[in-house]
Amino acid sequence: MKQIRFIQLGDADALFIYNLANQLNAIQDYFFFDIDPNQVQLDLKSDNGIYNEDQIDTYGASIIRKNYPGEYPISICNVPLRNDLSFSFDNDSAVVSLHNWGVDLSNISKDKLLAFHLVDILLSRRINIPAHNNVRGCPSDHCDHPNDRIVGFNQCEFCSECHSIIRHGIELGTISLKEAVSTFRILDWIAERKRVFVIMPCEMHIIIRIVW
Repeated sequence: MKQIRFIQLGDADALFIYNLANQLNAIQDYFFFDIDPNQVQLDLKSDNGIYNEDQIDTYGASIIRKNYPGEYPISICNVPLRNDLSFSFDNDSAVVSLHNWGVDLSNISKDKLLAFHLVDILLSRRINIPAHNNVRGCPSDHCDHPNDRIVGFNQCEFCSECHSIIRHGIELGTISLKEAVSTFRILDWIAERKRVFVIMPCEMHIIIRIVW
């Protein structure tokens, strides 16, 4: 089981993050989400109110190294990031900003929107899923505008290209089947749908049937 640790930075909503961690643990069994109980003050300089996501990432990474070695940190903050980023990640850590989510995306549940971005983070850190510059309604869309995220959230499914990359990653052993299924289960929770995964015994690929 892969340990994922949420780090609260600044005035991020602690109760919201705690509840999301519990919900994600209830719907899948590959990742275990937990939260650092301390709310860390974001003592960083900004550039006209815009914060450097790399510096924020350093906060989360230092907490993990000290208190939770081996876990994957996701730092949650409520400040604007450079280039209007909503999140940034690599193989070692991630940063998510909730800034203006209640204003620009008031019709979308904040916990499910964060979970939607987590799906991209959790898969893309393991396999090379390219960001799409054109809006496909896919978790891997590069969203320059809040409306782009709304399209992706409403579709709540990987595009055919990303599905192919994920299947190939499973075939190569880059990502485990259980890991991929757990991320799909998060998508299903967001979309409020049920999905049956059928594994063909003679072929290394997944046939996915959606049950509404």
